[in-house]
Amino acid sequence: MAIFIATLNKLKAQLTFFAARLNAVNLLLCLLLLMGMNACDSNFVAYKNVLDTSAVVISFDRIAADKNESVLVTGRNLDKDITIEMNGVPVDFQIVSKTKGSFVIPTDAPEGLTDVKFNKSKKSLGLLPLVIGSSADNIPVMTVSSSSVCNDIIYKDKTGTLTRGERPCGDKPACSEDGQIDCLAVATFPAVDKRTKLSIANAALIHSTITIAGVKGTMSNCSADGATSCLADTSFPSADASVAAAKIVTGQTLAGIPGTASSALANCAADGATGCVAITNFPAVNKVVNLAAGNLAKIHSSVTVGGVVGTMSDCAADGGTGCMAIATFPAAIASGAAAKIVTGQTLAGVSGTATPAPANCAADGATGCVAVTNFPAVDKVTNLAAGNLVKIHTTVTVGGVVGTMASCSADGGLSCMAVTGFPAANTTGAAAKILTGQTLAGVAGSATVTPGNCSTDNQTNCVTTSTNPAVIKANVTADLIKNGTVIAGVTGAYPSATYPLAGATGTADLDAATFNAKVKSATAFEYWDSAGGYQTGAGSANITAANIVTGVSIFGSSGTAPADCLYGTQGSCQADTKCSWTGSACEVDPWNIRAGVTLGGKAGALKTSCRNRGSASTWDTGLPYSAVVTASTPTIAVTGHPFSNGDIVRIDGSTAPTGLTLRTQTYFVVNSVASTSLQLSLTSGGTAITPSTGANVNIYKWTDGTVQWWDTIDDYNNNLAFPTALVSGFTSSNDCSSADWQDLTADGTCDAAADDCMMKDKISGLTWSESYPVTGAAAASTAESWFSAIQHCNNLNFGGYATGWRLPTQKELMDAYAHGIRDVGFNGAGVSTGSTNLNANFIADVDTYYWSASTTSYNTSYAWLVHLSYGATTNFSTKSPAYLVLCVR
Repeated sequence: MAIFIATLNKLKAQLTFFAARLNAVNLLLCLLLLMGMNACDSNFVAYKNVLDTSAVVISFDRIAADKNESVLVTGRNLDKDITIEMNGVPVDFQIVSKTKGSFVIPTDAPEGLTDVKFNKSKKSLGLLPLVIGSSADNIPVMTVSSSSVCNDIIYKDKTGTLTRGERPCGDKPACSEDGQIDCLAVATFPAVDKRTKLSIANAALIHSTITIAGVKGTMSNCSADGATSCLADTSFPSADASVAAAKIVTGQTLAGIPGTASSALANCAADGATGCVAITNFPAVNKVVNLAAGNLAKIHSSVTVGGVVGTMSDCAADGGTGCMAIATFPAAIASGAAAKIVTGQTLAGVSGTATPAPANCAADGATGCVAVTNFPAVDKVTNLAAGNLVKIHTTVTVGGVVGTMASCSADGGLSCMAVTGFPAANTTGAAAKILTGQTLAGVAGSATVTPGNCSTDNQTNCVTTSTNPAVIKANVTADLIKNGTVIAGVTGAYPSATYPLAGATGTADLDAATFNAKVKSATAFEYWDSAGGYQTGAGSANITAANIVTGVSIFGSSGTAPADCLYGTQGSCQADTKCSWTGSACEVDPWNIRAGVTLGGKAGALKTSCRNRGSASTWDTGLPYSAVVTASTPTIAVTGHPFSNGDIVRIDGSTAPTGLTLRTQTYFVVNSVASTSLQLSLTSGGTAITPSTGANVNIYKWTDGTVQWWDTIDDYNNNLAFPTALVSGFTSSNDCSSADWQDLTADGTCDAAADDCMMKDKISGLTWSESYPVTGAAAASTAESWFSAIQHCNNLNFGGYATGWRLPTQKELMDAYAHGIRDVGFNGAGVSTGSTNLNANFIADVDTYYWSASTTSYNTSYAWLVHLSYGATTNFSTKSPAYLVLCVR
C-alpha cells in the first residue's frame, strides 16, 4: 500500500490528504475521479506556431524486465536528443526509428517498481513505470479496466497479472510551441479558448499573417477605396468619415464618401457633358434641332453625339430601307432589277421576271431536266415495255422502272437470273453425267452408280483402299491371328491351348495364379519375354520366413528374422555386414550421432550447439579493461592492462570524457606504464590528449588479429556475406552453416526462378520452402498478415507435397537462424561460405522479419516475428500488419 500511495502522490499531489484517511476502496475511487480531470480542455492550446513534430513517448513493449534485458520503446518523432534517467542515473537510449527505440536495464538497477524518465533539451517528455526483476509483491491490486488507469501506473488486475494503465494523464512537459497540445500551459505559453476566442468570426479580426494557437487570421490588407474590416496601410490609410465630405470636391468620392466642396468649372472633356466650358474639341451642339428624332434616325446606333445615341440600325432584311447597308445586306439598284431575277424569286424587295433554264438531270427517271451523258433519255414505251422488264433483274431500276426478273431458286428454273446457289447448267449431254435416279437442272440422270470405299473389316461390294485392302480369305486362319483379334471375319486363337507358343514343352508355365509358389521353389518353369523369346528358369527355396527380416513380406512370406542392429551392444538383432568390428554392430546414419561422438566407426554429424562466427573486418578487438579518465590530466588509470606504446585502441562507456570520442575514434597508446596507466594520442608517438572532464570508460585493443568469443557477431555481418571466421577455441562441431542443409529441390539444385526450392535443415530435420511459396513462381518478398500467412502455409501444395505444410513456430525460426539459414540464403545448401551473391531463388529477402506461428502470451493480439539475419525475435506488431513468410514441413 505504501508504494501504491507513493505512486498516487507522484501523479496527483492532491491525494496526499486523502491517502492517510481512506481505505483501499475509497482511495481507488478518488484515483478514478482524479484521472477523469483534464489539465486543459482540448480546445485550449498554447500560443505560437503549430508544432506537429514534437517527440512523444507512448509505451514499452513490456511491463517487467530483468537486469541487462533490452526494453523496446514506442513513440512518435523519437531522435538522438532524447535521454533517459532511471532513479536519477542516465541510461543509454538507442534510436531504432522515429517510432522505435530501446534501452538496457542496468545491472545495478534496484529491483521493484521504478520510473523511467524521458527528457529532451533539458525538458521533460514524461515518465513511464517499469517493474525491475521479479519483485512485485508490493504492487497494488485494482479491479478496474486498464483504460481507466493512468499510463504511468502499474498495478495487478484481478487475476494477479501485472498491467499498465492505458489512459494518458501523467506528468506533461511544459508547453513550448504555439498550438502545442498534451502539455502543461505556462506563463509564456498559456492556454487559449480556441472554441470561443478563435472562432471564425474572431479569426476575421486577426490579420492573415498572424497565427494564434494554430488558427490563422483571415483579415486582409485594405485594397479598395471605402473598404472596411481590413488592415489600413500606407496604400489605403484610414480616413475620418465625420469630416471627409466637406473636404472632397463635389462629384468625387474618397473613402466611399461623396464630396460636397465647390470647385472652378473645367473645360468640357466628354461628349454630352454639361456644366463645363465648351472648347474646340468639345463644342456645343443644337440638341433640340440637330439631334431631333428625325435626325437621330439618320445617325447609326453605334454613334453618340452630344450624349445622344443614334437610332439607325444595320439593314437586316431583304428590301429594307432607312437602315445602314452592310456586307450581308448591301444596297441594290432597283431600276431594271426585275429582269435580272428569276420568275418566282424576290431580291431587294423586287419580284423577278426572268425565265429560268432547267437543271441537268441528276437522278434515274427524272423529268423536266436536261439529259446529259451520265443521265441520257430512255425510250420508256418501247425499251421498258413489260416484255423487256422480265429480262431486267428486280434489283435493277432503269428510267425509274424496276425490272421483274427474279433470281433462280429452283432446279431447272427458266426465265430467271442464274446465281451461285442455282447456276446455269448445259443440258446437252448432261444426262450421262448425272447418276441414274437423280435429277439436276431438270435433266434425269442415266450414269451408272459407283460403289463406295470399303470402311470396315470383312466388308464386300465396296472399293478397297490402302487402309481396307482385299485379302485372300483362304490364307486367313485362326492359328495365324493373335488370340482375340478378328481379321476378315476370322477370330484369332494364337496362342492358346489349341495353338501354343513356339517352343512350348511339358515344363510348367510361370503364371499369376502360382507365381509366388514357383518363385519360392527350385522346380523349373517356362515363360516368354516381351519379344516372344522362350525362357526357362527356377525359383529359390531360400526365400523363407526365416531368411526375411521381421516386418518384411516377400512373395507372400512374412519375415521372422531379426532386424539389423542399430548399435554395437544391441541384442536380438542381425549384425550388418558393413560393421567394422565383430559382434552385434551396425552401419549408423551420422546425423543420428551427436557431433564430436564416434559410434560404430561413424563420426557424428548432428550439432547440438551452434555458436556465432566472427568477421575481423567487421569487429575485432582485444579484451576490454576498465579505465578511469581524470579531468585535466592526460594520464588514464588502467589497472592490470597489457598495452604497449604504439598499440591501437578504442574506448567505450556511457559518458564520453570531453576531448575523447567513444567507440568510433582510434587512438595510439603513448607513455604506457605496465599494468598501471597509459596516455592516448591521435598519432603514433604523438602528443597525449588531456580531457577536460573525467569519466569511467573501457579501453580495448582495436583489430588485434585474433577472433575471440567477444568478437562474435550476428549472421547479418553488416550486410555482407555470411561471416567466415571460426572463433579461436571453438570446434567445427559448434559451427553451423549451409553445409548442414540439404537441397531437396526436385531437380537437385535451387538455381532457377521457376524452381520450387526446398531446403532441409539436417540438424532439426525440418524442410523449408522458398519465401512466399507458390508452385512454379519465383521466390518472392511478398508480405501478408499473420492470419493470411497461417492460411497460406496450411493450404500449400508445393514441391510435390500437397499436405503437411505449416507456418514455423518462433523457436523453429530461431533455430533456423542458429543453424545458418542466412548462409543458405546467400550461397545455397551444402556449399562453402564466402559468396556475396544472394540466392534469391530460395529466399528473396533474407535480411528482414518473418512471421512465426507463435502468439505472444501476455497479449494475444500480437505474434512473434524473427529476423533471419541477426536472430532477433520481437512482438512489436499485432497480427494485422504484413511481414514475410516461409513454410515448413
